Amino acid sequence: MTSMEAKPLVYVIVLNYNDKLCSLECIESVLQIDYCNFQVVFVDNGSTDGSVIAIRERFGADVRLHVVENRENLGIAGGNNAGIRYALKQGADYIMILSNDTKVSPDSLRRMVDTAQSDSRIGLVGGKILYYNEPDVVWFAGAKFDPWLARAPHIGVNQLDNMLSGVWDVDMLMGCAMLIKREVVEQVGLFDERYFFQNEDLEFSYRVRKAGWKIKVNMDARIWHKIGRTIGTESYDRWYYATRNRLLFIEENLPPIQRLTAKIFFALTRPLKFIEWIVRGRLDLIQATLEGWNDYRHRRFGRRLSIKGL
Repeated sequence: MTSMEAKPLVYVIVLNYNDKLCSLECIESVLQIDYCNFQVVFVDNGSTDGSVIAIRERFGADVRLHVVENRENLGIAGGNNAGIRYALKQGADYIMILSNDTKVSPDSLRRMVDTAQSDSRIGLVGGKILYYNEPDVVWFAGAKFDPWLARAPHIGVNQLDNMLSGVWDVDMLMGCAMLIKREVVEQVGLFDERYFFQNEDLEFSYRVRKAGWKIKVNMDARIWHKIGRTIGTESYDRWYYATRNRLLFIEENLPPIQRLTAKIFFALTRPLKFIEWIVRGRLDLIQATLEGWNDYRHRRFGRRLSIKGL
């Protein structure tokens, strides 16, 4: 048996939407991974910037590269689902979801797979996510979920890289770097495409945990992330989806008492955000929040329809 045959087959999914430069850098780093048995699936969400042509010109000769072209923007949930379906058909043992605005260390995948293989009940594995522009500072290293407030504060945020090591048990992972065991998808299903963008990873992690799987972060597997590259941290789309999808998650996943406390907490904290945005002259973010709230109430999910968004 060769070393490749002895190792689980991993398909790394890189999702792109009109951001070919980030995707080129991301795939370049993925192809330098030292794990011996992986393939790369470049999933394009209907880009118009020549992304697919650029990727094929740069990496087309590499037999590990596969391209999946969606006719339209399916969002993060739908785009990743297209990649997952493709990977499962090819016989993947694991699927790694990776944002195209990331760069991975050569040993990251190997470390994450080793963690997943250490316990048959580990369903998801993440790595330590560092700021791309501050490569020694942690942005995200998993999260612990507070069901009373429906919040999942980041573990390790703004700590130095060398302060966190080993394997930690967590409640949720970010979709920017998530290793998923095949059996998990077969049991709990794919990402919920109603979320489109934002909180689809929280909902998926919650579903996985509820089904009895463990979620781990290997703090020695490093990924660098260009935070907010997709729609920004202070954009209309960001606050629209954050509002609508958080309320959807609360409604469908929390028991009655926690659902009530989480909704009260959300309602009480919005005026504080509104005051902050008024002071900053960001009335558009108030509008985004109200639109998200209204669409949640009227059961309008998926891609935002009011104007051309993400």
